[in-house]
Amino acid sequence: MPSSVALFHRLAIAPVLLLAVVSHLAPARAAQDEQASPSAALELDLQRLLFDTQQQTLQDPVWELTPEPGRQIVLLPFVVKPVDRQIELARPPISLRGGRFLGFVIPASDAGQSDAPATIDFSLFADTSPESLDRLLFGQSDDQAGGTQIDLSQPLETPGDATFDQPADESFSDQYPRLTRSITLWPDGSVHWLMDRSIASAKLRAASEQNLYPYKIDAALLRDQEPPQAERITKQEGESSRDYAERRRVQQLEEREKIEAYRKLRDSLRDLPEQFSEPSPKVIYALVEVREGEGLSLQGPPPLPWTLEDSSRAMLASVAQAGGNLSEEQRQALTGLAKMVDSRQALDAQAVALAMLRGGVAGSAVENDAAFQLLAKL
Repeated sequence: MPSSVALFHRLAIAPVLLLAVVSHLAPARAAQDEQASPSAALELDLQRLLFDTQQQTLQDPVWELTPEPGRQIVLLPFVVKPVDRQIELARPPISLRGGRFLGFVIPASDAGQSDAPATIDFSLFADTSPESLDRLLFGQSDDQAGGTQIDLSQPLETPGDATFDQPADESFSDQYPRLTRSITLWPDGSVHWLMDRSIASAKLRAASEQNLYPYKIDAALLRDQEPPQAERITKQEGESSRDYAERRRVQQLEEREKIEAYRKLRDSLRDLPEQFSEPSPKVIYALVEVREGEGLSLQGPPPLPWTLEDSSRAMLASVAQAGGNLSEEQRQALTGLAKMVDSRQALDAQAVALAMLRGGVAGSAVENDAAFQLLAKL
C-alpha cells in the first residue's frame, strides 16, 4: 500500500476536494456592506445536517413538539454569521419541499456545538504545502460521537463584555421558552426573541412551580388554579357551638391560604419577561415538519435546489463512521456514493467529501479500490 503522501501526489485531487470542503467548513466572511439580505445572516451547516442531527432531542422548558401522524420533524442547522444591522428572521433562508416551518430553536449554550470534526486544523487550509494538505486530507478523525442532544433547559452564560441589555430579573432564565416563530440578530452578537402564545405542532408542557410560563401563556391553565369558593359548613347534629366554631375557623384559614397561594402565583407571572436576549450561539436550528419518508429536498438559492434520498443519506452516514477502517458494507457504500459524484451537483460532491473526511477514508485507500476511485472522481 502506498504511503499517504505518495497517494496524495498520484491522485492530485487534494485542491479540488479541499475547495469543495472549504466552501462549507471555512466560508469567507462577506464584507459588512454586502449584507443586504436576511439570508446573509444564516448559513446552512451541511455537516451538522448530514451527520449530527439524526439523534438529537429537544428539551424546551415550555414547549413539546407533537408532529401530526405520518409526519416528522427535521432540524435544519444554521451557522449564525455576524451582521452589521438588526435583522429579523421570520423564516429560514432555506426550506424543505412540502415542509411546514414551525419555528427557530435557540440552544441555551454551545455545549455539543464544537466545530466538527474537531480534529481538523482549519489553519491548514491556508497552507498549501504537500505535507499540510496531506495531513488534512488523510488524517483520521476522532470525532465519531454521532448525534448529540441539544439541552434547551440550561441557561446560557453571558460573557462579561456583553453590551446588550438583559432582562432586569434573570431568576427565571432557566424557564425561558427557546422555541420561537421569529428571531432578531443584533450587530453586538446577540439574538433576541419574543414569547409566543401558540406554535404549530407544539403543545405546552405541564405547568408547575418550576415551570411557570405555561400559566403565563395559557390563561385557562391559570384559571384552573384559582381555588373555588368553599361551601359554608353547617352545624352537625349534636355538635357543640365551640366545636362548630373551631371547624369554621379551620375552614376559613385553609381558604385564605389557598387564595394567598393563588395570588402569589398570579403576581409571580407578572415578573416573567416576554422578551429575551442572549449572546447568539454558534448554531440556531430551524424546525420543519415534513411527511415521513420524504427524504431531504432543500429549496433555496444556488446551489439549491438539492435532493438527497434516504438511501444516499444512510450511505454517507455509514462512510462517516468508518474511523479509517472500512467494513464491507462501507466499501459498498463508497460505490454508491460514486454515483452521487457523477451527478455533478455541487452539494452531492461536497457531502461525499465531508463523509470521507469524517471517516478518515483517504488514509485507508489502496490503488484502484473503491476509496481510491472515489477520491479520483472528487
